[in-house]
Amino acid sequence: MAKKGKKKSKKQVITIEDSVLEPYYLQVEDKQYIKMRRDKTLPQGYYIKLSFALDSIAKDLTLEEQSGNKLSIRQYISQYENIKNEILNSIKA
Repeated sequence: MAKKGKKKSKKQVITIEDSVLEPYYLQVEDKQYIKMRRDKTLPQGYYIKLSFALDSIAKDLTLEEQSGNKLSIRQYISQYENIKNEILNSIKA
């Protein structure tokens, strides 16, 4: 007897890994970017644009790097911008 119903298609996924993103990486699915962390099994966030996912990674890397420190808003923004620029510059290279 033949099987009935809609044929299931295999989900297509691309993984984006780069040393500048460590310990994070991205999975690209149909209409979203999924932020993953190497030491975690669950997704860390879902984004509709690559730029939003990269901003989130830059924010998290800033928090991890400066955890426990007291920063002025200028220092925080400077640190965040440095990390964000490092990510963006790795794309241009």
